[in-house]
Order: sequence, then C-alpha cells, then structure tokens
Amino acid sequence: MNIDEPLQQQNEQQNVDTTLNNLNIKLCEIPLKSFSGNSPIYKEFTIPSSSYYSNSRETQEEPYFKSGGYSYKQNKNRYILWRINGSSLELSEYQLTQTLTENSIRLNFQNTLIKSSEIGFFETSQYLVVSLITSNKTFYRFLFPHPNENVLKVGIKRKNDSDSLKSIFSSISLSDLDNSYSKIRNIVPDQFTITSIRFWQGNYMAIGSTDSGTYWIELSDFRCSGELSCRQRSEVSKSSFFSSFFKSKHEQVIDLQISNSQALDANNYLLFILTGDCHLKILSSRDRTQYRDLTLDFESWKGHSVTLEQVRDCKMKVKTLGDNHYLFVFYIELVDESIFSFYTLNDPTGASNDFSWQLEKLSFSKQVHLTDFQLHNNQLHTLWNNSESEDFKETGNQLSYKYLNWTLSDQDNMEMNQFYEAFMSPPLIRSLVATPLEEEEIKDYFLERLFQRSQFTGNSIVEALRIYKTNFNYDPDLSLEVQTLDSLNDKISNIIQSNPGSNASAIRQGEWEEFYSLCVRNQLEELQGTGIFIHTDQEVNSNTTNNNSLIFLIKKNELSLMKPTSLETLYQVDEFHSKTDLHKTITSPDILNMLDCIELIAQGYNHSDFSPLELELSTEKVSETILNQCNLLLQSPDFINRFQSSFGKIHEPLHIVENILIRLEAEFIPKNGSSIQIRKQMGNSSPPGQGGPEYWSGDTFIDILSSSFEANIKSKFQNLIAITLILQCCTSLQSTLINVQIDQTFFHLYNQSLTLLSQYFLLNWSTTQIYHRVIDESTLTLDEINLNSQSQSQSETIIYHLLKIHISQFSSNSLETPIHELINLNISKLLLVLCSHKNLFPLATFLVEQHQFTQLQHLLAMVLHTQNGVPSMELAKYHYLHGICQVNFGDYDQAYKSLLRGVEGLNQPDLIRICSLSSESLVERLFTEHPIDQENSSESYLTLQYILKSIKLFEQKQQNDYIIQLSIHAIDFIYEKIEDIKPKELVQTRLEQLSSLLFKCALESGKYQYAFEAANMNPTTTGSEEYLKKLVIHLSQNNKIQELYTLPFKPYFVERHLITLSKSQDIYVKPDYYMILYGFYIQRANYQGAASVLYEKATRILTESHSVINNHIDSDMVVSGRLELLSLTIASLKLLDPSNRYLQLDNSTSSSTSKEKRKLNSEFDQMSLNSDSKKSNYKAIRIIWITEIQREYIYLLSYRYLLQVDPKTSDTITEGQLLEGLIQNSLYDRALTLGIAFDFDLSAIFESMALKCLQLRQPSTLVNINNIGFECSDYLHLSDPSTIAWEVLKNYLERYDQPETDLDCLSISKLLSLTKSNNTPDHRYKVYGIVSKGTLEDLNTGIKFQIHDESNCLLTVISMKKVPLFFEEGSKLVVEGTLDKNQFIASKVLCKRGQSRYHEAVADRILSSGSANSLPNWLAQWFLNGRADVLFKLYFKHSRILEAFGVLQDLFATAKTYTSTNRPVPFNIPYNIIDQFLQETQEILQNSMSQDEKLKRSYNTTMDLINSHLKSIINK
Repeated sequence: MNIDEPLQQQNEQQNVDTTLNNLNIKLCEIPLKSFSGNSPIYKEFTIPSSSYYSNSRETQEEPYFKSGGYSYKQNKNRYILWRINGSSLELSEYQLTQTLTENSIRLNFQNTLIKSSEIGFFETSQYLVVSLITSNKTFYRFLFPHPNENVLKVGIKRKNDSDSLKSIFSSISLSDLDNSYSKIRNIVPDQFTITSIRFWQGNYMAIGSTDSGTYWIELSDFRCSGELSCRQRSEVSKSSFFSSFFKSKHEQVIDLQISNSQALDANNYLLFILTGDCHLKILSSRDRTQYRDLTLDFESWKGHSVTLEQVRDCKMKVKTLGDNHYLFVFYIELVDESIFSFYTLNDPTGASNDFSWQLEKLSFSKQVHLTDFQLHNNQLHTLWNNSESEDFKETGNQLSYKYLNWTLSDQDNMEMNQFYEAFMSPPLIRSLVATPLEEEEIKDYFLERLFQRSQFTGNSIVEALRIYKTNFNYDPDLSLEVQTLDSLNDKISNIIQSNPGSNASAIRQGEWEEFYSLCVRNQLEELQGTGIFIHTDQEVNSNTTNNNSLIFLIKKNELSLMKPTSLETLYQVDEFHSKTDLHKTITSPDILNMLDCIELIAQGYNHSDFSPLELELSTEKVSETILNQCNLLLQSPDFINRFQSSFGKIHEPLHIVENILIRLEAEFIPKNGSSIQIRKQMGNSSPPGQGGPEYWSGDTFIDILSSSFEANIKSKFQNLIAITLILQCCTSLQSTLINVQIDQTFFHLYNQSLTLLSQYFLLNWSTTQIYHRVIDESTLTLDEINLNSQSQSQSETIIYHLLKIHISQFSSNSLETPIHELINLNISKLLLVLCSHKNLFPLATFLVEQHQFTQLQHLLAMVLHTQNGVPSMELAKYHYLHGICQVNFGDYDQAYKSLLRGVEGLNQPDLIRICSLSSESLVERLFTEHPIDQENSSESYLTLQYILKSIKLFEQKQQNDYIIQLSIHAIDFIYEKIEDIKPKELVQTRLEQLSSLLFKCALESGKYQYAFEAANMNPTTTGSEEYLKKLVIHLSQNNKIQELYTLPFKPYFVERHLITLSKSQDIYVKPDYYMILYGFYIQRANYQGAASVLYEKATRILTESHSVINNHIDSDMVVSGRLELLSLTIASLKLLDPSNRYLQLDNSTSSSTSKEKRKLNSEFDQMSLNSDSKKSNYKAIRIIWITEIQREYIYLLSYRYLLQVDPKTSDTITEGQLLEGLIQNSLYDRALTLGIAFDFDLSAIFESMALKCLQLRQPSTLVNINNIGFECSDYLHLSDPSTIAWEVLKNYLERYDQPETDLDCLSISKLLSLTKSNNTPDHRYKVYGIVSKGTLEDLNTGIKFQIHDESNCLLTVISMKKVPLFFEEGSKLVVEGTLDKNQFIASKVLCKRGQSRYHEAVADRILSSGSANSLPNWLAQWFLNGRADVLFKLYFKHSRILEAFGVLQDLFATAKTYTSTNRPVPFNIPYNIIDQFLQETQEILQNSMSQDEKLKRSYNTTMDLINSHLKSIINK
C-alpha cells in the first residue's frame, strides 16, 4: 500500500486486541434533555412561500427528516444542532462553558418542504451563514451575528447585547429572515429533481440531480450589501466545468462532496461526484477541468461483484488525511447486507505525479437501512434504522449504533474490520402487563412508565391524548400528568356508566393499555434516528485518546450522547487484589460468558423492563424480592438450560463477582479516606473572545453530566440485579453447577451483593425523580408567572437540579481537563456526595433542602419500611427526616411520633452535625463544611438542639399545639439538665426564647393557662412582667374576660394594668377596659371598686364629650352611655350594706379633661391601689353617696326624654329648667320622677295634668291615645282619651297624695291584730309603714320588701309591679291589697307624704279654668271623704256658691251623725270661713235685683243644718 509517512507511523503504533478493545471502551447511549421533547423553548418564525408552489408536486412528497450540527471554528466549545422536520428547520445553539438563553428557533416554511440533504454553515469573523433549499427550489441564506462580533446583518450594525449568555438567535426577528437579502426563488428549474446538495463558503453550492447531472451555482457575495442573486449557474461536465445552459439526460448523481486542494491554493475547490454508474469524478474549479474519472468496484461478503441493479442505496464521505491526501468511504446497501469500502486517494490533481487510488479496507454488516455515518479520528460511526428488522420485533431496539476502527495497517484482517455495537438506551416497553392489575395499581403502573422514566416526550403524550379523546385541548399551563389522568378518568367513567354491571377494573386497565399503545406509537416516531453529529474542538491525531469530542445521536425529537465508557469494573481490579484471596488471572472468555449470563437475566424481564422488580424492591426486603424473582425465572426450563450452559463456561465465576463487588463498593469510599473537597464558588466564565479563564459549566454541560450519571447508576443497578440473581440461581441450582461451591465465602458475596443492590436501587430511583419548583406566585408579576409556567414544562430531574445549583463543585479549574475524563471523575464525586460510605442520608437531606417532600416521602417509605440499604442502627436519623416530611404534608401527629423516634440517633455523626447547626437550619446543606463542635457535643446539648429544630418545624406550619408540647418539654429538659448544658449563657437565652415562643403559640391557640405559665417561666422579671401584661391585653381585646378573671395573677396585677389601660385609652375605643375592670371587680365582690370604675367612665364621657360634641358626636349616644353606666353603678352600690353605699373620688384627677392627665404611669396606679400608700399620701377625697348618683341618673334619664321631643334642649340645663321643659312637653311621668328625686313641689305637674284633661274634654280635640303625656298602658281598654287621662290623673293623685288622716289606713300592728283571729283572704286593706333597709329583693315578676311601723311590727310585702319612682329604703308609704298568710300581696304602693295639697292644687286649677269646668266626681268625692273643709274653701275661693253650699250641707250632715252618737267629729269645720261665706251670701241675696230661689233654698237649708249642729253641741 502506498501510504504517506505520517499515516504509516501512526498505524505502526496501533496494535489492538479487538476483543479487549470491545470490552475496554464501549460507546453507550446517554439520552439528553437538550434538543429533546419539549426542552427547547423555540422562538417560532413562519416564512411565507409563493402561492404558485402550494400545489406543486414537491409539496405532495413525504416529509424529509435529517439532522446534524456545526462546530464553531473560532469558539471551540460552542456548536449548533439542526434538525429538518418536514417543512420546519430547528436550530439550537449550545456552549459547554455557559448557558445560552433564547438559544432555539424554529423556521416554518409555508407550502413547501425542506429538501436539503444538508444545511450549509460557513463562518467568518463577523457572521455565521446558514444555507438551505426548499422543495419549491427556493434558496435561503440567513446571516446571523458571530458570537465574537456585534454585526447582525449586512448594512446594519449595532452593538451586541452586553449579556454574554445571549445566543446569536436571541435578537433575531422575522424581518431578518424573510427579505430580499435572504432568499432567491427558482435557483434551478422546477423539473430539476435534486438528489444531493453541498454548500461551500456561503457563496457557492453544487446540486446533483437524478438525470440532469451536476450544477455549480455562484451567488452574490454575502459580505456585500444588496439583494441575494444568482451570479452564475453552470453545468459540470467532462469537457467544460462551467456552461451557460442546462443540458438534459446526463448521468445520475448519487452524492457530492467539496474540498479545497491544499496542494494548490485555497481557492481551488475540488468537487467529488459519485454517479449512478459507480464512477467517482474529480473536478477542479480553478482549472475548470476534470482531473479523474475513477471506476468503483464493490464485492459482497461472499466475494461476488456487486452490480448496479443490486445497489439499493449508496453514500460517500471524504476525509482529508494530509496535504493532497484523502480517504474515501463508500457505503453500498444491498438487499440483505451493507458494504463499507475504504479508498485512499493521493494527488488527485496530478501536481506531484504521485497519483494513487487504492482500496484499503472492506467492512461488511448484515445491517441495512443506514441513516447516517460519520468519520471521526480513526473510527467510522454508523446509525441504523431497525424498525423493519426482526431484531426490532425481538428486542425493541429501533436504532443501532455501530462503529469500527478504520486504522490502515499492513496487518489488517477481517477481525479488524468488525463492527462494534454501542450500548443503546433501554427500548420502549411496548408489551403490556401480562396479568390483571389490582384496581388501585393500574393508574400508578402506567403513570410511572409514562412520566417517571424519561422515555416519552411531552409531544408524544399530547398527540396520543388528541387521538384517544375527541376534542382534547392541551393546556400548557397545566401539568401534562394531570391532564392525562383527567382525560382517562373521564372516558373510563363514561364507559363504566354506559355498561352497568361490567368489570370496572378490566375496563380501566384496557383503556390505560390502549392509551399507552398510542403513546408508544407516537414515541417511536419521535425516536427515529435522523443523524450523527460529532462536535470536536480541535483536530486530533488518531493516537490521541483524551479529547473533548462529543458524539451526538440526533433523533426526530430527541438527542443522545454516545459516551465512551470503560468496562474495566467487570474484570480489571488489580489495585484491590490485596483484599481477596483470589489472585488468578481473569481471561476474556470468562468476561464474555459472564456478560452472556447478565444478558440472559435481562431477557427474563421483557427486554430490560425491570419495573416489576423495582416495585417489589420498594415494598419488600431485597432478599425476599430476589428470591421471588429467581423463582419466577427458574420456572422456565429454557432459561435453566441456557443459564447452566453460559455459567458453566466460566472458569472462576466467584472471582469475577468478587472483583465487581469490590470495585463497586470502593466507589462509595473517598480516596485515602479523605472527605470530599469543597471548592470555593467559581465566577462566571468570560465571554468568548474577551480572555479570562473558562470552566466547564452551563446547562449543556450539566445535562451531559447528569444524564451520564443517571445512565451510569442505571447500568450498575441492572448489572447488580443480574449478578445478585445469578448468585441466587446458583443456590437453587447448586446440584447441577460444578464451577461454584456454596460455602461461607459464597454467602458473604451474596450478602454483599444484596447490600450494594439496595444502595443502587435507591440511587437509581433518585435519578428518575423530577424536580418540582417551589415558587410563591403571590409575590410574582403576571409575566413572571407565565415565564415560570413555561420553565415548568421543561422538567428537570433532582440530579440535574443538584448539579445546576452546585456546578462550581463539578467543574475543572480550566478546560485542559478533557470533558469525558471530567465527566467520569464527576460521576464518582457525585456518587460520593449522595451516598458517601453507602450512607444515603445526604441525598435525603438534599431533598429536604430543596423542598422536594413528595420524593422524600417515597424515599423514606422505602428506607423505613423495607430497611433496604440502611442498617437498623442508622434508621433513627431517617425518622427525623420523616418527621420533617410529614410536617409538610400536614400529618402532624405522625410527624411528632417520628421526631420522637429520631432522638435515638443523636449518637450518629449526621444528626450530630445537624444539631450543631443553628436552630434555623433543619438539615446540613451539601458542599458546606459544618465541623462538629467538640465543646458543644454533649448529649444534653444535642438533645436540646434537636428539640429546638423539631419546634422550628411545627413553627413553620403554625402548629401551635405541638409547639406548646415540645416547648414545655424543652423547658423542663433545660431545668433538669441545667448543669450539663454549656455555655451557661445559652441556658438563659434558650429559656427566654422558649418561654417567648410558648407564650406566643399558647396565646394564638387560646390556651391561656399555658400562656400564663409561659410568662411566669421567663427567666427575667422584666420579661415575665411584659408577657403577663400582654396576656392581660390579649384577653381583654379578644373578649376572654372569664379567663382574665380566673387565671391566678398576682394581687393587684390585673387591676393595675387594667386601670392604666382604661385611663390611657380613649373611651370610645375597643376594648372597653372600664367594663373589663368592672367585671373583674364584680368577680371578686369588690362592688365599691366596680361602681367607682363605672362612675369614672361616666364622668369621662361627660367631660370629654364637651370637647368633641361639635365634631358630630351623637349627644344622645353620650347620654345613653352615661345612663347605662350610672345604672350599673347604682346596682353595684346596692349590693353593699347601706352604710357603705358611697364612692370615694380623688378630686385631684376627677375633674381633668385632658388626655395627657389621664395617662397615669404604672407606679402611680400601683401606689393608688396600695393601702399603705393611701395612708402615707394625702389626697383630696370626695364622698358621693348613692342618692347623689341616683339623682344624677334620674336627671340624665329625664334629659334624654326631653331631648327626644326637643332636640334643641341645652346640655347645661338645670334641674328646675328640665322640670319645666318636661311639664311643657306633657312628659308627666318623667316630670314626677325628676320632681320626687330633687324634692320639688309636684303641684305644677298635677296642675298641668289637670289642664291636659280639661283640654281632652273638648269635643273638637283630636289626640293620639299613645301620645297624651301619661303612662296609660293599664287603661287602654277605655277608648276615650279624656276618660283615660282622668283615670291616670286619679291614679297619680292617689299614689302621691295620701294624708296621714286617711280614715281607712291601718297600722301594721292593728292589721295583724284584726286578722289574727279572723282573716278573709279577699278582703282588701290599706296599711301604712316604713320601708325596712336591706329587704328589697327583685323577683321575676315584681319586687319583695318589708315595712315596719312605729312599734317595729314587720310585714312582708310582695308587689307584682315595678318599683315606684318614689320607692327607697326608709321612705313612708301605704300599701293596698290582701293578706295571704304572712305575706301582704299589694296591688297598689302609694306615697305617704302627709298632705293633700296635690288634690287641692288640681281642684284649684280646674275651678280657676272657668265656670264651665267642674270637678270630676271622683275628685269631689275624695274631698268629701274627710276633707270637705278643703273643698268648701276652694268653692268659696272661686265663687262657686251653690257647690259650696252643697259641701257645707254634706259637712254638717256628717258632723251631726257623729255628735248624735256622742262621737268626736274627726274632721275640721272652718267656722270662721263658713261665717264669712254666709255673710257674703246674705249680702248677695239682699243686693240681688232678682231673687235666686235656688240659692235662697240652699242658704236656708244650710243655716238649718248649722243651727242644728250648734244646738247639739251646746246641749252637750
């Protein structure tokens, strides 16, 4: 072979053992989140197309799917991924050192498809040029600003965004894409069928066709301003490179490649054309000639020549090996095999006369349907579509990724041409559950597959929902899982309701299976392979093993990384050989047979569907789960035979297992026993082109790292399952296996594998958990909420989130560390972070730190229930986390129990460190150094800290009951261990904090006894006093008066503070501390204090209302308030002995109206309440008896009545003026009350009443019965207002005008003597007496009291009516009623005033009102009943002569009856006035012109009676 020297030296260094190469380095597919599913938030642009092409033939073709990428030459860690998806072009820009925002755009071309076999990229220092052609033959050339420059497009320059994290797509608008500078139509004729397109340097392109040959097109320079145009369009032919016209019926062009000839100059482009007749034509742009026309010969695997008819597909790749030296790889697809032919070409132009064209290598594959292949370093990478193969039906693998080393060597053989297959991600589980699921398992079974395995994109599920449910509308703001569950439940409910009696569980499972099948079908579409892109930051030699190249497998709607992975953990552990007694060399066949056993185990789980086993691991112990799964596998005889065959071929199987387990265990232990090094936070990397250090960072790097870790853990977990099951199978099949001995060593390995499996099961579970953002939307704007809802659609795992917030801990100090090496190092570091020394506690605490309590609950359920992966002695600390979790889910009782169990773990380092933190920190944060304080590590200190953290948990959720309980426990614990807790000042601080918290929570919960105790627990006197004062205020403000009265406060404490509060607060502000203090005094039977408080408030209302009355304070409200207070004051004083019914008022403060004067300090109040202080400090004291308060009350009550009828009444009116006002407004009841209280003459009142009665006599008077000025409710049966008024007047006169000379009024002693021997119950009596003090008793229907006479005889009186206005203890009265046994039932209670002047005044007023008005009969009769002399005088006064004679006749007739029986006359006979009257009457009769016969007869009759009376007296 004629190969140049550099390549020859390179090949001589390669001596590869293919078997070990296959084992040492494998490419593994790592599904990424970038450029996948719903991950990019595309900025959408719709580019319109000419309507002429909307119905063209091209638009009816099948959509074209192709993808690839472009690596920046000037920015080595920056690249672009592109994807053609029918009529859309998706472009996403990424950088491995930074996160690029707004980095994805989607260009939607209307009415056309994108038919480019590639997307052209060309990079200058200012621009990135992107080129493509659509099916309607429109060429597009888009200019984007280069990351290093600030130019946006030709002719327009502006400064770039200063934010270095912006993508080049961030500021693009539609006008930048759809304009005359960016497109040109009809780049080739419409009948031209394009087979291949290659773009060159932004201004050139070569287009191959099916039957029109190849055309070279030169466009206008993008660097110049102006519209895009086609400068030259020429046919490529053998005779002439450029022709000015199109010719027809040329050879078919299969593929094109363009390269510049470095041997000549940079402007000499070489065009390599692969034609349909298997010729390779090489043409030069500079010489415009065809250099070579090479014939290609291909052979099949069997050595037969391949004819053109056998070729189904053909592709070509060209790689420059050196100056003027090229490698050509031709792919030829036959019906059942594929061929890769490697040719080398030297000096294609003939410039050095060293031309060579040589077949170097042939590689064959049974695989067909190649999607894409790429050359990178010394490897050929291929991507195959398996959807139509038998392998897809068996394994479910839709794609195959194969690679081989194409290194050229003289020792080349067929083994070196062998393809190696990469490990692909687990295929979709298309098969459904074989057995019916329980009703409660169905939903979780399918939701877990759809949403927790990262196997389905959101788009595939949404499309499945649109097919499954008619009129489904996707809501981007609502969780897709929720929408899926709702849609399924709705349809299932409708089906069950439509089919009563059917098996609901079967229907539910069937519907879920149908929907799952739709999702699988859609997802398989999403997983179609569309291309391979290899991003490299530099050109590397073939012998370079460490580089930063990234191999991307791009699918229709997903992206994967093909990561080189070392498999030395399966066989090579030399550094650990000292730990085992097995030192024998492991051969490659042993490894391959062990891999066969592992694959055999995996096949038993339905093509890697380990979910049933995972589900069982989450609920059962590992050993039980493995035993159950092993029994299921051994039910198949075929499995037993295959297992015995593969396992029996392994020479030392336990040696391999031991080495694997040792290596896996070593990953949990930091090197040299040291802890993980914590780095300081790194700054952001500098913008490209601006210098400064750069670090591996950003979303893309995090995506690669997190996905690699997830794949690494998953792979190890599944291998551990297989290894553990292999060991379990060995115990079950030990009699048939001769290469393994079941002994103590075996069981040690088995137990070791169970422990590791437990750890990796939990780690694998953690890699699938989705991080849920915790955001308080109440603090966000609408735009922020919308942005958050968009970001929520991009689900990220817990591991991804951990790396994102701690990326500085996983970056190298520079970019010198190769990315794959760094990823492998960080996988180990992340494993140590989450599970150092096989301790999963850091993972759990991270979930707490990030508020991921749903995931934490699942993790703790698995740990605490199954105890898998956690020693029983370490479970206590997980109970602490379980308490945290349950608090956040609202199960506070369970949380409390878990926290109590967590105390048992205070001897474990994890909890010790947590308890060493401040009480605000519930868990230890990752990458934060928290050394244990040895001085504060006593058991008592740690227990106290633990209780404080438990309290903090419940405090966050405002669970006061648990806070109270724990706080009391903490305070008791402090006092119990006070000597052990250091430093001593901590004790004081903690007691203050706990008592304060206990007080606060007890107050909020209404547990005032605890609040009282908490206030007294405060270690400082000032603090205790302050909290007790707050308690008094709180109880007062929340109307908890009974608690205030019953709590055992210190003497005078409540009283002192209530007095202070009442005096300092405005009287109209709530709460009313005066009334609270009043109740406090009543509770303690301090009635005088209660009355004093009320009277003080009444006084303040009076004095302070004068200053605000003009500011619209309701005067009626002021009066009503004072009346109520005075009424209560009187009632309080009446509870005292009559000798103590008074108030002591301090004259020095009682008259103050200033608020400042009322703000007395506590020292003064305390002094005023202290008896010793009262004695030692002189004060001007004023005594107010109850009678004064009663008069004040009556005055206010009368004033209010007058105010209601006369709103202009002055508030400074005197008692006399008030009485006049009441009389003038006919308020006789109020007037009587006021007159009696202030001992006024009541005559004016009765005279006014009489005039009122006379007025009502008038027939023309219309008056409302309810508004005649009297209390007439007992007389409403009398419909005549005049009659009612006279009856009321009669009753009032009877009550208030009862002379002592009443002939039928008995003393108590006389009544008792009369009724002692004979008492008639219905006989009515009038009894005179005096009200005895302290005998008044209120009854439900009246009053009860005692009266006595001068001989101290007592009589108990019961009245069914309210207390009369004049009634008071010690007053004289007359009761009228019946005697019932020893009680007098009074129907009337009359005033005993000892005079008849009110009847006389009324009669005088009536008689003076006119001769037409006569006295009512009842009034005249009253005078005639022993008072005829008074009536006579009145008639005589008012010249009522006839009426006077009538009275005299009656008077002397009565007197005669007494004298005739020798009894003394009991009434007075005014002889002098009678004599004067008779003389005046005689003169009238003598002087009268006409004799009045009636008067004369009256005169004569009267004189006869007088003479007769006088004679009887003289005779005696």
